[in-house]
Formats: sequence, C-alpha cells, structure tokens
Amino acid sequence: MCPLKDHKGKYSSPEFWRGYYKTLVEPKSVNPDCVDGRAWEATGSIPELAPQALGGSLHFAVLKCLADKNPLDLKNIKVVLEELSEKGFALGLHIDDHSKHDPEKSGCGFADNLPAILKNIVNLKDDITTTLTQPQILEALRLTEEEVKKQMGSLVERTQTLLAKIQEIVYGENLIGGLQKDSDLREKLVVYELKGDHAEKIALVNLQEKTTFDTIKADKEGNQAFNLDLWYILRISESLKIDRNFTKVSSLALYLATERTLRKDKTPLPVVIIKY
Repeated sequence: MCPLKDHKGKYSSPEFWRGYYKTLVEPKSVNPDCVDGRAWEATGSIPELAPQALGGSLHFAVLKCLADKNPLDLKNIKVVLEELSEKGFALGLHIDDHSKHDPEKSGCGFADNLPAILKNIVNLKDDITTTLTQPQILEALRLTEEEVKKQMGSLVERTQTLLAKIQEIVYGENLIGGLQKDSDLREKLVVYELKGDHAEKIALVNLQEKTTFDTIKADKEGNQAFNLDLWYILRISESLKIDRNFTKVSSLALYLATERTLRKDKTPLPVVIIKY
C-alpha cells in the first residue's frame, strides 16, 4: 500500500472527506453494508446510512473464524451471524446490479474473492506491515510497531492454516446466496443491492464513534471512497470476545488486501484515517 506522504491534493486530505460523515443515532440497530463505494437505493427497510465493514456482517464472521482458528465454511459463518443477532446486532450483506449473469458471483467483492484476499494477507505481509507501521497510523490506532508486527504474524499464521484446507473456504454466490437462503437467517438479513461500477479514490478508516460515510451522497457527487468504520468493528468484536489489537490489525490487513485484490495491478489507493 502507498504511504500517505506519497499522495498530494484534496483526495488525500482528511478534511475533504470529513464532510461526508454523518451521525448514526443507534448503530447497533442499523444493518451494516460493505466498505464498497457504490451507492444503493434507500427504500423501505434499506437505510440511507449504514455502518461499513468488509462484506457487511461477513467481516465479523471471517474475523471470528480467524481468531478461533475455525474453518471458513457456511456452518461456522452462520454460527457467528446468529450469535450477533442474539446479542441484538442487526445483520447486513450486499449484492450488486450486474453480477447476476455469473452464477458463481454474488456482487460482493469481499465474498467473491475471499480465497484470493486471504492469499494476499500472506503474500503481501511485508507491504501491509509497512503501511500499518507508518507513524500517523500507529498513533491513530494507539499501537506500537512491535505490536503490529506481532499481530500480523499471528494473522498470517492463522490464515495459512485456513489456506491449507482451501477447499473448505466458502465464497462467492455459495456464501452470500447460502446465507440468504438459510431459514434461520433469511428474515434477519438486510441485503443491499449496490449500483454501477467501482470508482473509489481513497481508502478511508473511520475512528469517529457513531458516524459513518454517506456513500449515497459521495457516489452521486463523483467522490466514491472505500470506508471502513473501525470504531464499529471494534465494538462488535468486543462482544464476540476477539482481542482488540488483533481486531485492529487484522481488520486493516483484510481491508488493504481486499483493496489490492479488487484493484489488481492498479496503483494502491492512499489510506486516510478519519478521527476526531
């Protein structure tokens, strides 16, 4: 990933993006959406603002399986989502408006590319560690360089264990469609349908409590951005009894690996921390 100092102009300025953040009155009851910069149509049960994590609620299932060294299969993912629902957290996933022609894809880049993203956690370990140990990121996360390296080592070891049985990893339409069709989850899930193509300009990490990025407004104004609501992820991971520092490092590593996987050979986006 590219360090912030390599990027100039308004798109690398936290102040430019800060105006797109709005307050979530009660985040726990709002169904999360993905970090994706594409907008959706807010109608009925679909809210205009939603906390953002990788694949929505899928983020927490993947994080919990990594923390507990459980296989990333449909059964274990369902167990985590049911636990979140029982604790009062709303559940959300997403599809898009142009992946229906491919029976193997769901339209969620995190779900569709999960094995490749996990491989990039391993393959891009040094690159990701360099990004996460930039002084401004360490300061924002309240972590030391040594702690980041320790947690990255733990994440890579856990990821390699999952990849050793890659055939067990559920992804794509088998994952999203499988959760949508599950009789126990079907009524609890809100599924966002995102519109159009990716055109993200930046990868934002939000630490402002009870706020999220106004994706619909930003997309409409031509300012798509990936946004990860890390404050929200930390709140949920605490309820799942996942180590706080493991959550910080693993969530950001997954975020960066996802961006690199989706954008393939394009120049990595700058990472900007949004905080008070």
